[in-house]
Amino acid sequence: MARATGSWSRAAALAAITGSRTALGPALVARRKVRPAWLRAAAYLAAAAELIGDKLPRVPNRTAPAGLALRIVSGAGVARAIVRGRGRAAAAAALVVGAAAAFATAFVGLRLRRRLTRRLGGGPVANAFAGAIEDAALLAIAWGAGELCSPRTSAGVRDPLRVPT
Repeated sequence: MARATGSWSRAAALAAITGSRTALGPALVARRKVRPAWLRAAAYLAAAAELIGDKLPRVPNRTAPAGLALRIVSGAGVARAIVRGRGRAAAAAALVVGAAAAFATAFVGLRLRRRLTRRLGGGPVANAFAGAIEDAALLAIAWGAGELCSPRTSAGVRDPLRVPT
């Protein structure tokens, strides 16, 4: 998979990720931004909790009104953060691109997850496996967007999630 280099492709990719996992896109953005360490840690914790909680059987669908609204707002915010500093027209376009990408992937992701769950035999265990596969796909998209291959944030601060080589 080729890595996306343009900020618009990164913005769309991270907003799309946010459509499936509300907290994962913001955590990936927080990884590169200069923020207090506690805020970055909170974003990582929220993403980890969502990745785990998503596999539980009683979690509501991502397309339920409240969850969908949060994904749309989060996707718009993620895209806006990526294209920051390019003027008002770019900011407005980023909000639209982010919201649309999150909205679309919420529905597409849910449909694919349900299909995969059925193919794996149905039930809560199959759903958990399908969710883990979905998580792996989302992380692959993040890697392709260049979000998981950089050992340092934009300010040169060492990232605590980097695996030493």
